[in-house]
Amino acid sequence: VLVAAGFDNKLVLIQTHSAVAGRMLNCSGGDIRAVTFSPDGRRLAAGGRDGTIRIWNTAAWQPERDIAAHHRRIRALAFSADGLQLASAGDGPNIRVWNTASGAEEGHFPCRPAKILAISFVTPHLLAAGGSDNTVRIWSLNSGRQENVLVGHTGSVAALASDRQGRWIVSGSFDTTVRF
Repeated sequence: VLVAAGFDNKLVLIQTHSAVAGRMLNCSGGDIRAVTFSPDGRRLAAGGRDGTIRIWNTAAWQPERDIAAHHRRIRALAFSADGLQLASAGDGPNIRVWNTASGAEEGHFPCRPAKILAISFVTPHLLAAGGSDNTVRIWSLNSGRQENVLVGHTGSVAALASDRQGRWIVSGSFDTTVRF
């Protein structure tokens, strides 16, 4: 299943084997900017303009919970490799980490002066965040401290990915470069 989001409060599920748009899911707020599946595919999370994250159970496509995560727009969501945590960020002053089972906040990190456009769990204990300050910042979930700042982009960092062993991070930027 592929999920399409846009400027309203609907998510469209598209069957990849047929390219047919099927079920539509209602999401809190509108202008949905962040959508992600858990690594096992059992959950889908989405967030947008109103700062609320909605999590669905994909077996029945029923909402599991809403998390009042931020007071401003959400632009990035990432599940941990085990699916037990969900990181969220955007236009607000903090990156937040949530327990997906309870919806409770498990940690937060300051992200100013940037708006965060991309986040990725690098390891179970490290989170990468890229944004409008052209950097990728690495945060320790254990200590709550910033561990490193990766520089080199000359435009906002809008995409991040990492391998499961935490050996590499890939960033994509509005400057049209990809960095490893």
